[in-house]
Amino acid sequence: MNRKLIIFDFDGTLADTLPVFVDVFDQAADKYGFKRMDRSRTQALRRRRPRAHAAGR
Repeated sequence: MNRKLIIFDFDGTLADTLPVFVDVFDQAADKYGFKRMDRSRTQALRRRRPRAHAAGR
């Protein structure tokens, strides 16, 4: 297939992909033996600014 345009939607304007991300994260957690994501905190994740974690906030 020849693609002329690719759109990335990181903030959920076009599609809400957080549930898919959490599912994939949990699959990786199960496979590699680390803690699964706490689903009760997904709304808090939505409110975080992209650089908040990197800046130590």
